[in-house]
Amino acid sequence: MRNTKGGKQSIFYYIGKSLLVLLIIGIFLLPSPPSPMASLGRANVAYASAITADKIIALTNQARAKYNLPELTPNPALAKAAEQKAQAIFAAQKFSHNFGDKKFSQWIKEQGYQYAIVGENLAINFTASEPLLNAWLASPTHKKNILHQDYREIGVAVQTADWQGEEETLVVELFGAPPVLAEQLVPDTLEKQNSSPAILNPAQLITSNLAEQYLNNIAPDADYRPASLGKQIELPEALIKNKTALISYLLGAAQMMILYMSLMLLIVLAYGYALYFSRLYKKLRLLAKPQ
Repeated sequence: MRNTKGGKQSIFYYIGKSLLVLLIIGIFLLPSPPSPMASLGRANVAYASAITADKIIALTNQARAKYNLPELTPNPALAKAAEQKAQAIFAAQKFSHNFGDKKFSQWIKEQGYQYAIVGENLAINFTASEPLLNAWLASPTHKKNILHQDYREIGVAVQTADWQGEEETLVVELFGAPPVLAEQLVPDTLEKQNSSPAILNPAQLITSNLAEQYLNNIAPDADYRPASLGKQIELPEALIKNKTALISYLLGAAQMMILYMSLMLLIVLAYGYALYFSRLYKKLRLLAKPQ
């Protein structure tokens, strides 16, 4: 409905028309909402951290602390052995604990590390530390290494290189315990039967306590089928952060809308008052003219 006066449009008509135009322009100026996948991706990035040796060691010790297990101390020899093993894997393009007759413990021995027990975890094609450790903990054999009560030292190597035509990140995690622990591992019954110092055979510890399996996030070996892989790999914190990000976006959009509407109302009111006083001024000039 248009209000006219003297054949002219009412001021409310111009105000309404201006408000409608400004609202249409404002709709296109508002930011578009993020897609669910993009929001989840940003939340995951915020939750997960880049893979580093220090981060893997810290997460491993956090997992052990939950079971009141001794904290693992970084050992330079184990770290060097892990680096050499990672280089060998990339060079041979073979993702395995053992290369022919050369077992993974041989890389450790080459660094002069004396041990009573050692273990190894491998992983490839992960981009963040937390999902990688969650995958290890979801695999019984890898979890057994991480939570082994006899380990005292650790060495980790993180290397990125060409893997079957693609650039991938490889993680080698080595565990060890000095030989002095061997005497502590002997049961009381054996000590009573034999009074001579008892030293456990490292090879027996390797084969009996450590199942040589590995984790490949892209294409697992045909012989490797972990029962619980993927069952417990969850990122609840990422989902929470994703929900928080969505709420923050909606609140921000509401605030922007309120600010925009307030600004538009101010502009319309200013326009209306300017038009009103302009007409009033013209009328006053007409009245002020001498008759």
